[in-house]
Amino acid sequence: MSIYNYKVGGSLEYQHPTYTVRQADRELYEGLKSLEFCYVLNSRQMGKSSLRVQMMNRLQAEGINCVAIDLTLIGSDALTPENWYGGIAFELLSGFDLLSEVNFNTWWRDRKVLPPVQRLSLLIEEILLTHLSDNIVIFIDEIDSVKSLDFPTDDFFALIRGCYNRRVDHPHYKRMTFCLLGVATPSDLIEDKGRTPFNIGKAIELTGFTFDEAKLSLTPGLAEKIDNPELIIEAVLDWTGGQPFLTQKLCHIIYNHSKNTNKKSNTQQPHSLPHKQKQINKNQQPTIDNLVETHIINNWESQDEPEHLKTLRNRLLSNSQNTGRLLGIYQEILHKGEIIADDSPEQSQLRLTGLVCKQQGKLKIYNRIYQEVFNRYWVEKELSSLRPYTESFTAWITSNRQDESRLLRGRALQEALDWKTGKSLSVEDDDFLAASQQKELEAQREANKILADAKQKAEQLLEEAKAAKQQAEALLTQTKKLTQIERNDVKALRLFEVEGREIESLLLAMEVAQAWQKLTENQPNKTNFPSPAPSSTPSAAKPITSLTPSSTPSAAKHHLSLQKILEQIREKNQFTGHQGAVNSVSFSPNGKYIATASEDGTARLWNQEGNLEVELIGHQGKVRSISFSPNGEYIATASEDSTAILWDLSGNSITQFIGHQAWVGSVSFSPNGQYIATASEDGTAILWDLSGLAIPKTARFANCFAAAQAIAKFVGHHGRVLSVSFSPNSEYIATASEDGTAKLWNLSGNLIAEFIGHRGWVLSVSFSPNGEYIATAAADSTARLWDLSGKQVAQFLGHQGWVWHVTFSADGEYLATAAADSKARLWNLSGKQLAELKGHQGAVVSVSFSPDGKRLATASADGTARLWDLFKKQEMVFKGHTNWVLNVSFSPHGKYIATSSYDGTARLWDLAGNSIAELKGHQGWVASVNFSPDGNYLATSSEDGTAKLWDLSGKQIGEFKGHQGWVVSVTFSPDGNYLATASVDGTAKMWDLSGKQIVEFKGHRGKLASVNFSPNGEYLATAADDRSAILWNLAGNPITELIGHRGLIWVVCFSPNNQYLATASDDGTVGLWDLAGNRITELKGHQGGVLSVSFSPNSEYLATASADGTARLWDLSGEEVAQFIGHSDWVRGVTFSPDGAYLATASADTTARLWQIGDLGGGLTELLHRGCDWLQYYFASHPEALTKLQVCQGRR
Repeated sequence: MSIYNYKVGGSLEYQHPTYTVRQADRELYEGLKSLEFCYVLNSRQMGKSSLRVQMMNRLQAEGINCVAIDLTLIGSDALTPENWYGGIAFELLSGFDLLSEVNFNTWWRDRKVLPPVQRLSLLIEEILLTHLSDNIVIFIDEIDSVKSLDFPTDDFFALIRGCYNRRVDHPHYKRMTFCLLGVATPSDLIEDKGRTPFNIGKAIELTGFTFDEAKLSLTPGLAEKIDNPELIIEAVLDWTGGQPFLTQKLCHIIYNHSKNTNKKSNTQQPHSLPHKQKQINKNQQPTIDNLVETHIINNWESQDEPEHLKTLRNRLLSNSQNTGRLLGIYQEILHKGEIIADDSPEQSQLRLTGLVCKQQGKLKIYNRIYQEVFNRYWVEKELSSLRPYTESFTAWITSNRQDESRLLRGRALQEALDWKTGKSLSVEDDDFLAASQQKELEAQREANKILADAKQKAEQLLEEAKAAKQQAEALLTQTKKLTQIERNDVKALRLFEVEGREIESLLLAMEVAQAWQKLTENQPNKTNFPSPAPSSTPSAAKPITSLTPSSTPSAAKHHLSLQKILEQIREKNQFTGHQGAVNSVSFSPNGKYIATASEDGTARLWNQEGNLEVELIGHQGKVRSISFSPNGEYIATASEDSTAILWDLSGNSITQFIGHQAWVGSVSFSPNGQYIATASEDGTAILWDLSGLAIPKTARFANCFAAAQAIAKFVGHHGRVLSVSFSPNSEYIATASEDGTAKLWNLSGNLIAEFIGHRGWVLSVSFSPNGEYIATAAADSTARLWDLSGKQVAQFLGHQGWVWHVTFSADGEYLATAAADSKARLWNLSGKQLAELKGHQGAVVSVSFSPDGKRLATASADGTARLWDLFKKQEMVFKGHTNWVLNVSFSPHGKYIATSSYDGTARLWDLAGNSIAELKGHQGWVASVNFSPDGNYLATSSEDGTAKLWDLSGKQIGEFKGHQGWVVSVTFSPDGNYLATASVDGTAKMWDLSGKQIVEFKGHRGKLASVNFSPNGEYLATAADDRSAILWNLAGNPITELIGHRGLIWVVCFSPNNQYLATASDDGTVGLWDLAGNRITELKGHQGGVLSVSFSPNSEYLATASADGTARLWDLSGEEVAQFIGHSDWVRGVTFSPDGAYLATASADTTARLWQIGDLGGGLTELLHRGCDWLQYYFASHPEALTKLQVCQGRR
């Protein structure tokens, strides 16, 4: 008896008895016989390779030359196009038995000048089509393996398409065709979507076995053991759907588990019919369903030998970017049974896994085995393993998508969206994330108070006043305008603080202020007019302008951005017009002009308003450097054309300096005007004599005498010389080089000193005006100061890139640097940075001080030069104390201020900053100072445990002793008859002016820090480190305790209208209280403890001082109105002037300062006018900017 061989896995040999002929066999044979280009692209283990074996043998038997190339045998690891194409060429010659006729190695190597794909094309043309006279069929198997190569293979498929296209002009190509086989789609073959797609050839659809096809090849083996084998085949196909591998495998299992039957008749009943559990024969052999369950489905991963189901699984899960999407589509098919086939990329990829097939325009699961193995539980498990949000997703789906609490929010949502990036997920996943995003968006919309509040305001007005529809619509329109104003206000601050675009930010802030004025003028009821929220960053400025009762907080808010910008802005003008980077900038000696040199080959002369005066044209290369003569009548330029040129201010070229062998990067006049020095890429500097030149009035090179003569050459650097500078006495020259050194020479070319220390190219060198120092700038991100012996004196750190240029101010007090980090910086000679100038959009490569040292010009790779004000008018600074200034007080008439200090003294000052009297006598630091109500006396308190009374000449006229510890605060009663003191001994005391104690106030559980009388003289308030403040009557009885702070209370004070108390605490907040002890408002914003608080004279504002180094101004609603920045240490004390026009502050930086405040109600116009004045230069050269600011028109 024969043993029938059902083969499971691998290709079937030619004419194998179980090979099943399908419709694809006939179509492929007819196509290739007709020399059509064909491709068989399908999922794995569908019989592609077996089909190729049968077809190749059949065609060869008919005299057709055939070759099969399995691309996986050529390999993929570490291959180059040369190896890969060479491997294909070798396989072609070997397969067609042509290696004996062609020396492949020689042939391939001799044509190495050609790209590999062209050599392969030439091999087909010159060898295959020449040596093979019969028709040719080339089978390319495992075509999808090209995806694992490290280089693109689009050219290979273009070559195949080229062979097809050549049939038109070269008939011999009609004898040759290709057959491609693999797991891919035609669109996958050429990855570059810019190239013509692979759109030739005939697609051969490889479907599962039908019953008619299978019964001819598969029943004979079963017939040896089973009656009615055709019915068994029907049952097999019912499980496998005709899938070749599974069909062979199940037949193999049935064959091996069946005993021979006694085929006496054909009357036996068929067994294991589809979906029925009947026996195979009367001997109770296992049913087909049982065999499928036990040998394929149950524990399928361990039984999957050879691998088939694992192959499908791995194909489905291999691409992490779209696994979720494929699983989602497959899940939908499981749920619905079938879906409409749309040939989308995702559906095509799913079909290539082999799990599903396309039938009559629908996608279905290929067979019952797949459906049982890859069931809904398996799909849900795989999807869950993919998602980082499985628990929430599952709960949401379980709730029929109704439980919104399961949607993702905040960070969890962002992490899910980040995970989703680049992936294609299931529809349900997309719906879940979309619902989460929608919910998040709704929450964000709720948080958007500006627009929401304005809209709600308008809607309420419309609802409440339907009769006033027109008025409400107008209000809504203005609300929208107000919202836009607010957005621009925030944008202006961002431009200034983040991007450093100072002029642009000022223009926008002024447009905002102008729009605000227009919007609020002629409003019939301004109290109902909506006001925006304040800018996120409060004004950091010295000055606003005086407080008046009519000031409205909503108006004050719109000072913030404009005020801050005006107080911090330094950029005055921009010089635009060059068509390339600006390499150098120089002020004229009289300060009227600015000269620039550019990579566009020109130099330009400008006035400070930014208007072009003269353009200097003559160089044949980029202009690298520019310098004015000391008398201001001439300009020298240096260029990459290897020359320097001398010009007059009319733009006439006077003479040319020729002698360098490479581009000239730097040029400098000697202070006495007799010489010019140049520095060059050729590694030298040259000294040129100007003293003998008879410079013609109108000169051009054509009419000029010979070029200037060199009188000395400076040789010694080991690289390009990048910068040159004269000493103030014109007797020395300093040079800087890429060799990392600077050198000092006399005019004869002798080396005097060398400056070594930089760790990179030295890019710039400059003499101090007094001739005692040299400054250098280098690629190591530093500038350095040296004495003339070569000793480093100071280092300037802060830049984040090459420091391109360094120069001294005319008075020698300051240095300016320009760097690749797009910034210029101002320094004192000790290395302390004083200012940072940012705004350029490219490296800053040159800086120049104005002759008076008040302005700086910068040049940048962004194609512009800019003008900056360095020293704006500062607030008044009171200097004289030698240690922390702890307290400050205004005299009642506002003519004087008094300060107390850790240095053991108090001082009296006029408002010009002059010290009038020094109060000496305490034996420790002086904690507090206050004027008497009539302004004739001062009281002080001290670490020495006493308080003292002084006249304004500084004479002590009284002393108050009795405390057992430091006296930290002292104040006069409103009538001037009494003093109150507070001490760390836990008590406050009231005294008459003779020094007699009247009342003692006990009740705090810690050290006192502050004491103050109420304006009506009926109460006393104290503050302590027990986190409380207490209100007392003058008999010493506590009335109210203010509790709520989380840190010690430094100061407590009354409002002038006697309605409120304010407390300043170490917890970083200020409390506003009524006299009953109820907290009305909490002021938050300081980044450190609040050390002092004071009411404005009209009781409408509060000023605070903090350890964060700032003082701030607030309205009583808690809105921050302004911020005062200037102190370099804690601000210890703050107080208003009696007229409310100024603030005085005391600081640990040993100074007190006086800040102008101005009128918050009417100050917007003042600020706008200040802006107009600042932009005068800019408007002159940028008139288009003036058209947007009507407030500035006519002010010039």
